[in-house]
Amino acid sequence: MFRLTLRLEIGAEYDTNANRVDSSDPLNAPIASPLVRTTARLGLAWKRGRNLLQAQTSLGAKAFFNSAAVDQSVVVLQLGLLDRLLLSRRSELTLTTDYYEAFQDLTGSTCTNCYTRRDFRTATAAARLTAFDGPGVFWLGLGYRGFIWKPDENFDFHAPTFETGASVARALGSSDNPHDLTFGVSYRAERRGFALPRQQRGDDGNCYKDPRIGGDCLLPDPRGDLRVDWFHEMSAELAYVGVLLASVGYAAQMNQSNSFGEPLLRHVVTLKLAYRLPWEIYATLKAQLMITRYFDPLLLDTKMTSVNVSSFEDENRNSVVVDLERVLSKRAGVYLDVRYSFFSNQLSAALSEFRRHVAYLGLTYRFSTR
Repeated sequence: MFRLTLRLEIGAEYDTNANRVDSSDPLNAPIASPLVRTTARLGLAWKRGRNLLQAQTSLGAKAFFNSAAVDQSVVVLQLGLLDRLLLSRRSELTLTTDYYEAFQDLTGSTCTNCYTRRDFRTATAAARLTAFDGPGVFWLGLGYRGFIWKPDENFDFHAPTFETGASVARALGSSDNPHDLTFGVSYRAERRGFALPRQQRGDDGNCYKDPRIGGDCLLPDPRGDLRVDWFHEMSAELAYVGVLLASVGYAAQMNQSNSFGEPLLRHVVTLKLAYRLPWEIYATLKAQLMITRYFDPLLLDTKMTSVNVSSFEDENRNSVVVDLERVLSKRAGVYLDVRYSFFSNQLSAALSEFRRHVAYLGLTYRFSTR
């Protein structure tokens, strides 16, 4: 069996905080800008016997029209490969690799604050063994991840990864009105090794007048010890699938680090809803609440804490995203998309205020071979 899928998207967007900065920062105010967004995704799937091979590539871009926000324009390339082998009636082995890179160094020296960018490169390779028995599924995986933050090599790391999890599903209702309930738990860890020395708090007396400190109070370890982080994430999710699709999840993220200012504990609560409205309108809603506790005194100029970015859309922020999609022509594969997103600073001891509103209107074209 061979299948090809193609998805093309283009639309107009308005972003009230294109440079993603705190509104309380007197030296770097939020910049509002209209922009155009486009994405092309191509997928291939080939199945033979017990083996399923999938490949996907996508190319996306955002171009801002406000000259003050033009350095936030970005081109993104993503590649992915998955090979799934059915070992027996109750087990399978999955091998995955993916590569993701954002290109934002498009305007030369016009970048005034490169830390507001999402300019990075990351790649992973992993193997997962899955066992299933009736409604229950269990998995165990190992892998390796590399991350490069282009504006500052202090955030570059390489990390062996580990994951495990289990889920159980229960069929409810009748054949005329089926609906399912699924509960899953998972744990993953990364041991992140950085190439540069860990940071420690300086002994300047000015650094101790306030529990919050500036970046000039941090010094590299005099012995040259490198920074090492253990990043842990434990999560649980309950999902309902019927006429309404709904899920609620909780995750605890802990970053243990030998570098000052990096250890933290973050709680993440997520709610997802999807429902088909009249006139063939499909509505989805995602709300996310984050509460973060920092174990060290808070840095006044912390740019990124516990880097866990996977795409240029990701935010370590509270958020609400509402998406509406309407079929314009099912035969032609054309859809109308309307999306609104709101982001605010997560709950923490940080004395900052972040607000970002994003509105999008666009068209999507989908094609798939049978």
